[in-house]
Amino acid sequence: MKQKFNIEVPLFPGYYESWLYSSDDDYYEVEEEIRYYQEEYGKKLTQDDFELDFKRYCEDMNEAFVKAFMDVAPDFVLSAKYTNMVSPSYYNYSTDRIYADVKFAPNWQREMKKFIAENEEWLAKKIHDDWTSRSGFISFIANYAEDFYEKLFTEMDETYIHIMLSYMLVRSNPDIEAHLALDCRDKVPMYEYIHLKESVQL
Repeated sequence: MKQKFNIEVPLFPGYYESWLYSSDDDYYEVEEEIRYYQEEYGKKLTQDDFELDFKRYCEDMNEAFVKAFMDVAPDFVLSAKYTNMVSPSYYNYSTDRIYADVKFAPNWQREMKKFIAENEEWLAKKIHDDWTSRSGFISFIANYAEDFYEKLFTEMDETYIHIMLSYMLVRSNPDIEAHLALDCRDKVPMYEYIHLKESVQL
């Protein structure tokens, strides 16, 4: 049975007005830096004197999120290594997604099936509610449990594996999304990625 997959990391919120980044975050972080330079050096600076190394912030945050996922992942997830991020051209209908190479234990299907058996009614409703097309949303995911499980266990489709892992995490802790994101914010503080522009002279 296949044990290695490249999957979208469950519950990653992206960087568009999310727990990981919002339009006000760097503004307030820079204000703290402005106060610091005023108090320590008597230097009056402005927002325009600073810049955020957003690319490095995202890369370090993505790595941290994969590690945070491993801390809460089911026991059959043996390892996860961050590979890449995919961002939409526009944030109208989707947000950033990150991917990782994961390795599962040989019994991963048995463990998932056990979870399904214990949460059968909840899952059937969740799958149907989440993946039924509606106004403004066209679904390409099976919205009936039987078809969903066929994709998951027979085809071992990586999209369905990602979704089922998400369901397992949410079922174990309804606040898991906030927990993961806030844990990563603590480990990757934004102020470490804000610095003076090269053109600014102290």
